[in-house]
Amino acid sequence: METEKKINMQKEKKTKFVVSVKNAEEAKAVIENSEGLVDVIDVKNPEESTLGAAYPWVAEEVKEVVKGRAKTAISIGDLDSRQGFASLKAYAAAALGFDFITASFFRIKTREQVAILEEKIKEAIALANKKTKIIAACYADYERANAIDFFSVASSVKHASMILLDTYIKDGKNLFDFASEDELLKLKNLCKKRKIKLIIAGSLREKHLERALSIGSDYIGFRGILCEGKDISGKKVKEVFELIGNILISEG
Repeated sequence: METEKKINMQKEKKTKFVVSVKNAEEAKAVIENSEGLVDVIDVKNPEESTLGAAYPWVAEEVKEVVKGRAKTAISIGDLDSRQGFASLKAYAAAALGFDFITASFFRIKTREQVAILEEKIKEAIALANKKTKIIAACYADYERANAIDFFSVASSVKHASMILLDTYIKDGKNLFDFASEDELLKLKNLCKKRKIKLIIAGSLREKHLERALSIGSDYIGFRGILCEGKDISGKKVKEVFELIGNILISEG
């Protein structure tokens, strides 16, 4: 394996990778088998929802495994318009010392609600850990999930350092079933104009990798592609990131 060459190619292309894990064992499998290509380890609870809130003790165990070898993010789950609810969750997550918290703007209906809730989240984070940044999550399949559309979220946030575009319903359909390449490029340009990084994700599989990379988003996010059954395995991580590395080299 030309590991160093692949890492350099990835840096040149400026596309980074986020992997969502549910426990320390999965984090260990990712760190040990991804050839240094994973930039952010995100901890969540997929049993509760797509971006289910992680248990704090599990989050601490994941952070201990990562030990600075990647940045860390923690999901605080699906949010609605309840400001106190979101603020307390954000405060608690920031207090754990993660680099990012991922807030799912799911049950919010208007741009005004997005802006107000994000402001409260920012204020709560500042009390606990001023270094923690916000990832604002939205969904490509917003219509069937009855959620706010992703352009509304991306154009309303003022403090988020990243936008995560995912799919909410996990039924075999993927990001490209709901967002065209033109829409993704438009979203990328909107985020660039607003100086926000973009993560694209949503049940991406091996056959989608080249297409996802061609979008040129700042990050691409994975989980399911790395799983055997419901759990991330070192074998799958190794296979997928070898494939990514080879794509990066061939495109270079």
